[in-house]
Amino acid sequence: MISFIAGGGAAEIGASFYVLRLGDTFIGVDCGFRPTAANHDPWNVEKIMPNFDVCPKLDYLFLTHGHLDHVGAAPCLLERFKNLRIFTTEPTKFIALAQWHETLKIAERDKTPPPFSGDSVHSIASKIRVLEVNSEKNFGEFSVTAIPAGHILGAVSLLFNYKGKRIFFSGDISFQDQELIKGAKHDFQVDYLISEATYAGKSRRDRREERDRFLGDVRQIINNRGRVLIPSFSIGRAQEIFEMLRKSDIAGLAPIYIDGAARSMTDIHQVFLPHKINRHVNKHYVENVAHRLKIFEQKPCVVIASSGMLSGGASVGYARNWLGQEENAILFPGYIDPFSPGYAVLTTDHGDSVALTEKNRTIRAYIKRCRTDQYHLSAHADQSELLMMREMLNPQFTILVHGEPEDMEKMIAENALGSIFTPKNGEEIVLE
Repeated sequence: MISFIAGGGAAEIGASFYVLRLGDTFIGVDCGFRPTAANHDPWNVEKIMPNFDVCPKLDYLFLTHGHLDHVGAAPCLLERFKNLRIFTTEPTKFIALAQWHETLKIAERDKTPPPFSGDSVHSIASKIRVLEVNSEKNFGEFSVTAIPAGHILGAVSLLFNYKGKRIFFSGDISFQDQELIKGAKHDFQVDYLISEATYAGKSRRDRREERDRFLGDVRQIINNRGRVLIPSFSIGRAQEIFEMLRKSDIAGLAPIYIDGAARSMTDIHQVFLPHKINRHVNKHYVENVAHRLKIFEQKPCVVIASSGMLSGGASVGYARNWLGQEENAILFPGYIDPFSPGYAVLTTDHGDSVALTEKNRTIRAYIKRCRTDQYHLSAHADQSELLMMREMLNPQFTILVHGEPEDMEKMIAENALGSIFTPKNGEEIVLE
């Protein structure tokens, strides 16, 4: 028997937790938080977690990459399934550990119950085993090959082989080369495809054109002695944006700073990509609160700070201070959840008020006078690339996950696609 069921991440983006049944073996792929719920009620464990009850047992867990919506809940899963065997790439192991420790740190700072304990993080750290990339690993009845996914550092797709059947989990995938990460490449076919669909129903602008537009807008703000805040995911996006700016003439026009959790994640990138990340990058780190307060008043300057959607972290402080000044800009380099504070900042009209969270977790309205814009520098495949992947892999059946239902249905309808499933969470699909 081969079957698929999602405890989270089906017909939604977030809380990815997919269970593949191969005979009597139950395999989990990813185990993350639900960011939309976290924006509104960050420590409501029931809302942010995937549903672990979709499987009676779990033998293995494979983590495709280190973003919180894919790894955040893994320590909780280990609390449920004590004998779980866990595998991921070495960079993802380091990134995930940093994410889990940061989660505990935030909970302590906010005086809220953490979703898992420090003991759970210690336990999962000791259990993770490293998957070598592009090398088939045999587990008896099945094998798995981790294939670079082109999304962020350490990200992989997973190719399972069971009794001659090949099942491919794309994970979050990108086919375009970035500043630091090469795009994914495939030269094989599969029987079953479980594909992300973040940009189903959407076509993205040419990455090089979007990059030039982004750099041009940053340059314009700097030349007018303004400040630029670039809210970024701490993993991948922050490092890509830093290198993009550093290699341009902007590095000579204004100081570039990195703040928030992006600093520790940049350290990890430097370990694994020493020839791609500038070795003096730590000189660009915001050192402490006093340093940050000085930068609030500095002009011109550029700050890359997490979180990418202004739902918390250092980026919110910069947004509160710079939102009301005409010469400044808040530029979003990728995806923004429609329910996030960042989306509200982006879409609020000039001169209207927008709500942001204060340090004490209260909400205050700020008048928006600065410039805002969004750039499609996302490390996800768009619709044309998803269709190209499906055509190349030539599966009998495709399961779409990690996408909005209306976008997935639009892609299917516009392209008259057959043999495609778009399951809901908890809906089992028996493949054979």
